[in-house]
Amino acid sequence: MARGGGGAAPAGGGPPPPGSHRPRRWPPPAQPGTPTGGPPVLTVALWTVKGGVGKTSAAVNLAHLASREGFRTVLWDLDAQGAASFLFRVKPRKRLDAKAVARRSQPLAPFLRATDFANLDIVPAGLALRHLDIQLATRKQPARRLAAKLEPLGTAYDVAFLDCPPSVSVISEAVVQAVDAILVPVIPTPLSLRSLADVRRLAAELGGGAPAVLPFLSMVDRRKALHRQIAARFAEGADGFLRTVVPLASAVEQMALRRMPLTAFAPASPAARAYAALWAELRGVLASRRQKGQERRYPGGGTSPPAPFFG
Repeated sequence: MARGGGGAAPAGGGPPPPGSHRPRRWPPPAQPGTPTGGPPVLTVALWTVKGGVGKTSAAVNLAHLASREGFRTVLWDLDAQGAASFLFRVKPRKRLDAKAVARRSQPLAPFLRATDFANLDIVPAGLALRHLDIQLATRKQPARRLAAKLEPLGTAYDVAFLDCPPSVSVISEAVVQAVDAILVPVIPTPLSLRSLADVRRLAAELGGGAPAVLPFLSMVDRRKALHRQIAARFAEGADGFLRTVVPLASAVEQMALRRMPLTAFAPASPAARAYAALWAELRGVLASRRQKGQERRYPGGGTSPPAPFFG
């Protein structure tokens, strides 16, 4: 598979070399005999209505794992806090503000940035996105506007991860209608389970080609009796949960200090291995849905995600 993005991180987990966040060339150089256009990019949103559950950490590590396996990967940071952008050491080259995202005619291309990892690009975020909900609410077909940003990515990427703000909003509704799957991190607590119920309710209300809602246990502290009890309740995929459990780990907090994915600087740590298992499970679930004819109906009439994703 073609390589993209910046160079790989240096051995030993040290900081990547500065100055490698070059803008992405768009469209990618065409090879002789290569047809124009491309299959629809597979889109996976990380979203929940409750913050502090490991959403951004999962998005960053899953994107890194996908790119490390050779999949051309892009991470769209939709959270105005810009945490995912911070962890990848990338700042917006051009300000992608709320009006630009809401404007159907504005492509994402000028805002794509390469990261320090091969095959991995990012659309960084900042406080300029804080009014995105208002901008989408004042325009017609907000979901179609978001989907229009994602469609052209199929010419250069196999999979796109969206790190969404933790809220119920017009952004949430647009994302639910525009992506293939929603990964929902759930801390084993009653409030976090209640948030999952809200996500499922919203997906059901929107109906039609709603995406797969895939919850997984996150930040599990087995020293706590409540965590152990709830984790046992959803073991082995009960109630639609993925089987992978991501533990609470101090190594995950080191991501903010090193500004790198955990899977890059400590791939053998228990949490990194859990993210790797989560990525493998996600691929398997989506492949199974495809085989059963449960593909999401993409804008424009297509249904098949990029073939390399399931190769």
